[in-house]
Amino acid sequence: MGVTPKTQTREQKPSLRSVGYMIMATVRMRKMQEAWSGNKKLHETLMKKLDGMRRKQGKTPLR
Repeated sequence: MGVTPKTQTREQKPSLRSVGYMIMATVRMRKMQEAWSGNKKLHETLMKKLDGMRRKQGKTPLR
């Protein structure tokens, strides 16, 4: 019988640097999400306009 070391490991707390990176990434993702939603709305309106123009010309849509 011998003495064995404890096998439990402590969870490592996140460092200040990693927390800072997470905050910066979150802010960046929010900005990109807002920009993406604007582009998505623009894309939808452009596709509607294009479909309307194709119907006037009598061509079939590409979809």
